[in-house]
Amino acid sequence: MGAILMEGLSFSPDDHSYKLEGAPVISVTQALVGGGLVDTSWFTEWARDRGSAVHRAIQLYEADDLDESTIDEHVRPFFNGYLKFRAEYNWQPERSELHVWSKRHQYAGTLDSQGKSNGVKTILDYKTGQLTKPVGIQLTGYALAYAESYHSVITNLLGVRLVGDGTYRVQSYKLNPGVFYAALSIARWKREP
Repeated sequence: MGAILMEGLSFSPDDHSYKLEGAPVISVTQALVGGGLVDTSWFTEWARDRGSAVHRAIQLYEADDLDESTIDEHVRPFFNGYLKFRAEYNWQPERSELHVWSKRHQYAGTLDSQGKSNGVKTILDYKTGQLTKPVGIQLTGYALAYAESYHSVITNLLGVRLVGDGTYRVQSYKLNPGVFYAALSIARWKREP
């Protein structure tokens, strides 16, 4: 069952699909995969579930609704890395798991967090795997849709890799609309009959 998020936007958590004004649209992730920027053959169900659990713990923590005693032992080190990042980068989240969309380019997505890092407006993505070049393109897709959805431009894009030893790594990415729109076009072309 889809949930109506904003006027004209709906999201189905069952298959992680979006609709704008009732019509299906490509997600940011589908654009990266369909555009050939991400190889999903390396993804495992276990790693995906772990990443989802880490994201959920962070989301609940940022909403001041997390009982830390419920964090699984496999998730705890990644969460501890988040706490270190939060303190050392003065991370002040404003919105978590935020849906963004572009009516103009017909795509949507859900960014991990938007807030301020050391006082600078930032969009960031948490990863429990490697920080690769396509993460920058993913963040670009979110930033472009965020600008259209919320009428506010954010160009500080950070990938935060949470590591299983309780540490973290941060990678800053530049806005790269040309590559994102190319991937979106290729993904859309591949879907055509």
